[in-house]
Formats: sequence, C-alpha cells, structure tokens
Amino acid sequence: MRALKLLVIVMGVLIVVGVVALVGVMASRFAGRGGAGASAAGFGRGRIELPAGARVGAMQAAGDRLVLRLDLPGGAQQLLVVDPASGKALGTIDLQQQP
Repeated sequence: MRALKLLVIVMGVLIVVGVVALVGVMASRFAGRGGAGASAAGFGRGRIELPAGARVGAMQAAGDRLVLRLDLPGGAQQLLVVDPASGKALGTIDLQQQP
C-alpha cells in the first residue's frame, strides 16, 4: 500500500512538471512567430537614407514588406522596399517612363 501511494505521488508530480514544460514550449513558440508580444517590443530606432531631394510620394504594405514610392528631383521615381520588422532597406527599383 505504501508503494502505491508513493507511485501515485511521483506520477502526479511528473504530470504537473510535464504540463508546465508544455506550456513553456508553447509560449516560446508563439512569441517567436511575431504575435502580439513581438509587435509590442518594437525594433528600436532605424534610419533609411533617401537620395538628395527625394520625397516619399506613397507608401503601401505588401505582405511582410513596406514599399515606399520616392519622387526624385527631375520627375524620376523610385521604389524603396523596406523590412518593417528590422527597419532596414532591402533594395530599390528605378521606375522609368518609355519615350
């Protein structure tokens, strides 16, 4: 009878430890996906260099990217693709009109 009580207590402790470990793993995976906790944390302060005389003409989110249309001096336009999660510029696309 004493062995049975000890076995029940040990198994109860193992169940509690297992549930706590499962909740911890689930919480860490959800935090890594960029849920509400990640957006509240932010990414700090970033800086993107624009060409001299350029102005942001439009801005649009495209999936997990942000696309800025830059109006350059002389009437030219350029698209600047930014990763909003890190605040870094990923690349540019020059827009040219056909003659």
